[in-house]
Amino acid sequence: MGEKKIIFTWKNYIIEVLYGIAHSVVVFFLPLYIFNSSQILEKNGLNVDMWIISLTSFTCLYTAVTGRIAIWTRWWT
Repeated sequence: MGEKKIIFTWKNYIIEVLYGIAHSVVVFFLPLYIFNSSQILEKNGLNVDMWIISLTSFTCLYTAVTGRIAIWTRWWT
């Protein structure tokens, strides 16, 4: 498969890079949007608590990775 370039093609590379960009947008901008609307982030960019933002970013990361694994899993045995 590697010699015939079935798996490692430019098309697959670009698709995986786009997946990575989409996941990074979810992991970074989703908590930023949530906390910007809930008054945890102030207007000048300072935050009330760094722990809650990092915990929410980690939760988004965990959900994105687990969802990706669940989509690509064929057998659950």
